[in-house]
Amino acid sequence: MACAGAPFEELVREILDTPRDRIFEAMAARLRAGLDPSTLLAADFHAAVRAVTPSVDAVMHSLLVVNSVNLVGAATDPRLRLVGVLWAIDNFKGEQGIRQTPLAAPDEARVPATASAARELLRAGLDAFDPDDADAGAAGMVRSADRGELVDLLLRYSARDGSDAHRQIAPAQCFRALDAFGWDCAEAVFRWVARLLAEGSSNASVSTFESSVDLASRGVDLGGTSYDLSWGRALLAQSRTDSALGMRDAVAAALADGLARDALWDALLAASAEVVLRGNGGSGLHRFDATNAMRWAMSRAGTPELRALLLLQAAAFIPPTRVEGTSWRSPPPFRELDIDALAPSSGPAELERLFEAGGDGRAFVDDVAPAETALAWFGQGGSVCEYVTRARQLVVRKGQVDAHFVKFPAAVFEEIERVDPFWVPRLLAAELLVNPSPVRHDDWPHYERALALAAELGL
Repeated sequence: MACAGAPFEELVREILDTPRDRIFEAMAARLRAGLDPSTLLAADFHAAVRAVTPSVDAVMHSLLVVNSVNLVGAATDPRLRLVGVLWAIDNFKGEQGIRQTPLAAPDEARVPATASAARELLRAGLDAFDPDDADAGAAGMVRSADRGELVDLLLRYSARDGSDAHRQIAPAQCFRALDAFGWDCAEAVFRWVARLLAEGSSNASVSTFESSVDLASRGVDLGGTSYDLSWGRALLAQSRTDSALGMRDAVAAALADGLARDALWDALLAASAEVVLRGNGGSGLHRFDATNAMRWAMSRAGTPELRALLLLQAAAFIPPTRVEGTSWRSPPPFRELDIDALAPSSGPAELERLFEAGGDGRAFVDDVAPAETALAWFGQGGSVCEYVTRARQLVVRKGQVDAHFVKFPAAVFEEIERVDPFWVPRLLAAELLVNPSPVRHDDWPHYERALALAAELGL
């Protein structure tokens, strides 16, 4: 699709300027006039880039969820896909006025004219935590350098700081959205990501990053082909007690001994999902989303060194997720529970009863019983396809609950396509605790209107 030119700019401007209480009808009129839903979602993404503050301290989930909405929509029927697109725009309008500092126009006097000067300024800005230099350098590289080089550079810095998972989630979600919608309007996106990665100050995780850079530069063998489930489970067990550096070095050693990197990603994903099962929904779902993002980044990375760095840092980010605390990010652990030893309950329920019992895992997860029931349901022959089909329907229908109730399920549904079958029911059991319950949460207020519009459009 073309995301450049006057018609697209007018659409983006309309999304930005229309009040939330009139946005549904405005977009419905566009769709009735023949606008493609994919173009509408692309315009929503670019509107969010312009309006949402590039900061982990800002409310920015309406931007990060666009790729997730696209993934869920692509795997469901056209009616629900349209509902998801309209929900994404409504969700953006809800966040647009919340403490936002929109991305300003680039300071043209500071944008370097050559690729080498832009690269130097971007690196300097990221190294010195200077968003203005990083912004100008990114703009210069968009105009004069190779796009793949710029993507690689920003992905490298996305692996620097694990103190907030959004620094891994945001770049991957943004670049994946550009892959889906087109790169014609990418400059603002690159500037947004660069500012996000340049904010903050050095901390302990940055020193871990520097040692991981050194380790990756010396060569890490990523060609292992051994998929040993017991080896992956041993690494999972180690993640429960080890330090960031210890976990990172254990992954490096496993790679050197020939363990396939897919087996390592499985263990890291399981470790993140286990945090949800143990009671820390906020920390667990964010780390799972970040691990999913870093796995995608590894597949996109242009050099062996960057691919190794992303995997090593993904391992290093797991242990701090388990730190005890009192905030929603790190509540005290509620239970000792190992995801690989999760026991099924005595009797499986009907599929709909599973979903009715789940769906409250945005922060604290008080009851793991629904996950145990889900494991029993799968053990009795319950269909993964049937589960995911219904789960996607609920994600779309209950979207107003929280963008996290879209992002986390979308990441889980993507990962169950490639993890070892042993992990599939366990990851879905964790997903159930977050997937919005049909009885605990109300429908998105415009859900029926959106379905009616889809029928009117012949979807």
